[in-house]
Amino acid sequence: MSVNALFKKIVLESPVGIVILGKDGIILFSNEVFRSLIPNIKEVTGYEFKMIIHPDDREKYIKDFDELIGGSRASYYEDYRYENYNNKDEWFRFRVSSVQED
Repeated sequence: MSVNALFKKIVLESPVGIVILGKDGIILFSNEVFRSLIPNIKEVTGYEFKMIIHPDDREKYIKDFDELIGGSRASYYEDYRYENYNNKDEWFRFRVSSVQED
């Protein structure tokens, strides 16, 4: 099995949600586990990720993401809320890393 095929298998079969964002914060990819956490959004690819974050946590998320994209942070851990399909607050624990294309 090639490294690319192995990586794809790991991401798709991971027991944790994985999402890949562009530098503009738009979702480029998500695995099934991540999509199952936010069933009220039918198509997450192309969706602006900050709109998933609870409005009260959005400013903090934007600051953290901007620092990551700006290069002042290589990665971070943070908890953010979102509203689930029952309009109840749920929490995500994020491990966010910047991966630059060669």
